[in-house]
Amino acid sequence: MNLKYEWINTLFIILPLSLCVFIIVDIAYNERIWELDTFAVKARLQALGITVAYFYLLNYIFKRVARFFIDKSKDEKKANWKEYVWVFLINFVFLNIMHTFIMFCITMAGTFKWGESALINVTGALLAFLYYIMIRNRILFKSLIEQSLQLEKVKVDQLETELKFLKSQYHPHFLFNALNTIYFQVDENNKVAKQSIEQLSDLLRYQLYDIEKEVTMEQEINYLRSYIAFQRKAYVGFIFRPATKRAKNTSFITSATDRECIQIRKRRL
Repeated sequence: MNLKYEWINTLFIILPLSLCVFIIVDIAYNERIWELDTFAVKARLQALGITVAYFYLLNYIFKRVARFFIDKSKDEKKANWKEYVWVFLINFVFLNIMHTFIMFCITMAGTFKWGESALINVTGALLAFLYYIMIRNRILFKSLIEQSLQLEKVKVDQLETELKFLKSQYHPHFLFNALNTIYFQVDENNKVAKQSIEQLSDLLRYQLYDIEKEVTMEQEINYLRSYIAFQRKAYVGFIFRPATKRAKNTSFITSATDRECIQIRKRRL
């Protein structure tokens, strides 16, 4: 994910979590924000900003905790109890520091509200665990995507290596020299054979050399046409004899060959 927009996506998660804390506290103490005075509303907005910053801090810490335990664990998908103990302790320490600061520095409370503190600790712990699970699953999802991309890259590299090995076995210069020799050994009157050798030479040249660089769609189409035309020559005059009825049927064989050639080329594209 682009770091430029990651903080915005994080904010869309953090803001509802922060609002949940205030809503639960207001419900427990039967308070309504529209009934508060100006000082209380201003203090509430300041406290909301501090809570959002607190969740951003948790986001930073939880990512490192999750990566540490994921790298350490043999089974990445399962979290052990030590991981959740660390999450609870981190949240408990920072949450109480934040709540104490808001209570005495923002709302100017004269005494410590133990009931409100207990409610915020329970609510904050549940939301922190939920947030940690979301962060952990996101890291696992990214790791899975990276592993899939690396696996695909390995497969592509392996195919390229096999292709290079296959090309080295072809010995193209020897192959083209052999075709050239056969071409001149064919009788001048046998134009069909000479044309077939020329087509085969063009097809091999395209597959061995031209395919390594970018080609146009027109070149691909011309290659398909040449390939199909070359394959059709193999079935010219072919007699298809069913068991029940004898009949010449070259169109069936030819159309099947054409479909096979097109399917092979589709897989390459």
